[in-house]
Amino acid sequence: MNDHKYIQFCLSQIEKKLGWGKSDSWKESEFIGLSEIIFKETEISISPHTLKRLYGKIKYKEHYNPQRATKDALAKFTGHTNWIAFINYYDRENGSEPGKIYFWKNKKIKIGLLISLGLMMLLFLPQWTGVMNAFVKNEQKSSYSFNTIDTIASVPYTVSVNYSIANMASDSVYLDFDFDHPITGPEIKKLDKQRSLYNYTYQIPGYYHIKLTSENRILSGQNVLVTSEDWLSYYYPENRQILWLNNQINNINNDGYLYQSPENLMNNGFDITSVYYVDNQLFKDFGIDGDNFEMELRFKNSGETGGISCYDFVLTLLCEKDFSHFKLMEKGCSSYSGIKVGELDLNGVDQDLSSLTFDPKCWIDLNVVVKAQTVNIIINDELVLSKPYKGSNGNIVGIEQLFKGTGFLDYIRITDLGTQNSFSDDFD
Repeated sequence: MNDHKYIQFCLSQIEKKLGWGKSDSWKESEFIGLSEIIFKETEISISPHTLKRLYGKIKYKEHYNPQRATKDALAKFTGHTNWIAFINYYDRENGSEPGKIYFWKNKKIKIGLLISLGLMMLLFLPQWTGVMNAFVKNEQKSSYSFNTIDTIASVPYTVSVNYSIANMASDSVYLDFDFDHPITGPEIKKLDKQRSLYNYTYQIPGYYHIKLTSENRILSGQNVLVTSEDWLSYYYPENRQILWLNNQINNINNDGYLYQSPENLMNNGFDITSVYYVDNQLFKDFGIDGDNFEMELRFKNSGETGGISCYDFVLTLLCEKDFSHFKLMEKGCSSYSGIKVGELDLNGVDQDLSSLTFDPKCWIDLNVVVKAQTVNIIINDELVLSKPYKGSNGNIVGIEQLFKGTGFLDYIRITDLGTQNSFSDDFD
């Protein structure tokens, strides 16, 4: 089953969950509302424009296949950990693709099919050999190659993708660069069979998964880490998580803190009269195991710092295989608290996460220890949560720290508990 059919089924489940009637009749206000609801429940922003593409309100060159983060948000909104979990759930429940009957669970049918198959093979062995030879020839015609020259470089970075698709049967072969441009949308480029090189420039640091696709199938992929020399900060209004050059904040205050004052934001031309977020990011090869580390940091977010209620502190560790996410809220707003490490994914809507809250009047010391498939969270020297988890994260390649409004990050230290490799920033 290709991603398009999974996406269509997921969208139909969202329609049922909302109870707003058929999406064919939805107007702009419904897509804006859905964007807001998804962000509140998943903390992942999907623009109304992207949602309209998904639901066919805006025509696309092929079936629209959004980036992984978008599909993860759709899956989480329907009650699943991520997109892969959604796919696995559907296959497990149905045993096959939608619309197909799961015959194999019926023992009598299974035996009958095996006997019939054996007789057919004896009767039609010569023809079968011919079919197999034709299949092999067809596979040879569909051969391809795909690789990148470098997999890690500093921003701006032009990645060179070498490919060979001349022998592929399909004329629809694309490179998906895993970046959603704020104006042009997902950076998905159709490849020319007569060429063998495509250069693409990343202007925003990040950890990207370049994919070679055809007929909605991922044929191959390559991860690329685009690093930055120092922290970069971005401003964006509520429900529009856009990372681009024109919303990058200049004059980061490093006088002992990572902090963007409301005055500095106004001087940069940003609107602070409505709800907004400040997103601080650093991407590099930290050399720290995302399943065996200790992290210590200190922060403050309140009305005095320029924060917006419900005051929050959000930190995400981007890893080679997955990500870990920690969201603390001011006391009284615990329905927005959350934590994700590996397959462990808890949110304050259906879990009591009142322990993941803080007093905005005080500085908060946060300590996170991930070791032996267990995550421990300590706030101001008190163990508030300890949970086992499954899954593997790989090495840490990025840190993203988010405030609603503006807040202070005093310091951050991360240490690999095995190799003792460490990262530390006191912002002096």
